[in-house]
Amino acid sequence: MTNSLMESAMEEIWKPVLGFETHYEVSNLGAVRSVGRSLRIRGGGIAFRRGRVLRPFRMGDYLGVSLSADNQVTRAYVHRLVAEAFCDPRDGCLEVSHENHDRQDNRAANLEWSTHQENEDHKHRSGRRVRGSDIGTSKLTAEDILEVQLMLIGGAPQSALAVMFDVGQSTISKIKRGEIWGHLTVAAQQAPSPPVLGTQLLKP
Repeated sequence: MTNSLMESAMEEIWKPVLGFETHYEVSNLGAVRSVGRSLRIRGGGIAFRRGRVLRPFRMGDYLGVSLSADNQVTRAYVHRLVAEAFCDPRDGCLEVSHENHDRQDNRAANLEWSTHQENEDHKHRSGRRVRGSDIGTSKLTAEDILEVQLMLIGGAPQSALAVMFDVGQSTISKIKRGEIWGHLTVAAQQAPSPPVLGTQLLKP
C-alpha cells in the first residue's frame, strides 16, 4: 500500500492541546482545530462559536499556529503540539525530531522525542546540518538562526535559548543585534503580524 493510501486509510484521532484543553484539539495527522464553545455576548445573551481547523503558517522550516485563550495569543509549533498529545515521552528528551527529515510532515507516526544530541545526530545523518564556521557559529544552521529570531520576537529569554541550542548567551545576544548571521532575517510572510494582545512563543 502506498503512503498516500495508508494516510487516507488512517483514522484521524483528536486530543486536547496541552495547556489549551478547553479551547483547541490536535490530531495524529498534524491538524489543529478550535473547539466549539458558548460565549457570553453583550446584553447578556449566549452565542455558540463553531470550531474550525486552523490554517498553519511558516515558522522557519516548521509549521506553526496561533492559539488564543484568556486574552493571550501564543504561537506554537505544530509538531510539538502533536508530540505532546500522541508521542510517548522519554526521560531527558525535550526536543522533537522528524523521522523522514520533512519538517512539515507533522503526523504523529513521523515524530519522536529526542535529546538535543540525538536531534543533532539526526540532522547530520540527513545532511541538514550546514556548518557556519566562517562566522564562528558552526553549531547552528540557518534554520536554527531563524528559530532563535522567532523565539526572541516572542520574548524568550536569551539565557533559555542559549541552553536550548547549546551555545553561549553571547552568541544569542549577537544574533539578536545582527552582529552574526545578519544576512538571515525572519521574512514577514513566514509569521503572522504580531497581535494586539500579549504574545508568547512556545519552543520547538
